[in-house]
Amino acid sequence: MFEEFMATVRARRSVRSYLPQPVDAALLRQIVEAGLLAPYAGEPSAAIRVITDEPLLRRISAAAKRSAVQSGIPHLVQLGQSADFDPLYNAPVLVLLSDTENGLCPDVNCAAAAENILLSAQAAGLGGCWLYFALMAFQGADAPDLRRAVNFPAGHKLCASLVLGYPGDDAPPSPRPMDRIQYIG
Repeated sequence: MFEEFMATVRARRSVRSYLPQPVDAALLRQIVEAGLLAPYAGEPSAAIRVITDEPLLRRISAAAKRSAVQSGIPHLVQLGQSADFDPLYNAPVLVLLSDTENGLCPDVNCAAAAENILLSAQAAGLGGCWLYFALMAFQGADAPDLRRAVNFPAGHKLCASLVLGYPGDDAPPSPRPMDRIQYIG
């Protein structure tokens, strides 16, 4: 069991190309529910929004591009202005993770949930990517409309966004330097 788990961890990578194939609703439910099984600091109050509605995904993508242009950060401006760039990588699923603004460690709680979701997606044969672009969409001028569209909980902070779907390429995972681990004692 441990070796299977480690194989999943080692195979996981950030997928930035997806097939135009919907993810089965029952499978998606299992993957996303894994996020709620993550370790949690304080009382559980995380909320997860799963968006598969194509017109809403396009709205979020367009809003993210506008926010990228307005950011003033040169490489984000360039991506935002590119007609060929989709900030959601044409993924059929967007997952938004939020937690209470004054809760204990909302970013950490959502990060743990996000990792559970990404590993579950990998184990199920899907790809995933943790991305910042969707967060930009919810910070720009379109934020109030988008928050209403996804029924965003009042008093919550959007902490993480993921895209999921069937990988459109077979790029290998990036090598990670293991020399950053130091054992003491």
